[in-house]
Amino acid sequence: MNAEVNIVRDEATPALHALSNQLAPARRRPFALVLGRKTEGLYRSWFRRREADSANKKGWPRQHFWARMARRTSLLDGQTTAERAVVTIADPAIQMKVRGGTIVAKQAKFLAIPLRREAYGVRPSARTIPGIFFLRSKRKGAFLARMEGKALRVYWRLVARVTMRPDPQALPPRSQVSAELFRTAEAFVARSLGRN
Repeated sequence: MNAEVNIVRDEATPALHALSNQLAPARRRPFALVLGRKTEGLYRSWFRRREADSANKKGWPRQHFWARMARRTSLLDGQTTAERAVVTIADPAIQMKVRGGTIVAKQAKFLAIPLRREAYGVRPSARTIPGIFFLRSKRKGAFLARMEGKALRVYWRLVARVTMRPDPQALPPRSQVSAELFRTAEAFVARSLGRN
């Protein structure tokens, strides 16, 4: 997923175009780089706050999803021009958080949904839990379980697909990003034109 700062055609911050026009042509790419770095920082900070505020609802070990998104957010310097800067979140998992959708089993017949703390964040194919076997119930579906003494303990529920709702707070609010970019742009132009 990319977060683009389009200085010429950005509907969220059209004032950036007017500010860019005040600069000499040689200063426009550095202007875009500053805005790109600011965008990168805003997204990383947002994800770090989400990481600090998030906890697993069941109290299971954290998977540090938001920390991973922060690490994978970066400005693509090579794609920065006088008109735009591109900040990418190089992890396909962010798409599902932003847009929601259905995840369908592709590499295996089923998706494995953990039902126990020990199974959370663990792929059944890793075979880290010995004695796991397939169990099918006509009413309740398919599971991966194991016998523990005389008790049957279910570790994963197997499903063909899972539908996820979008997270409205997956990305920072556009209004916040636009306001921060405008402040950064004004300061850059003031420095460049010697208006300090």
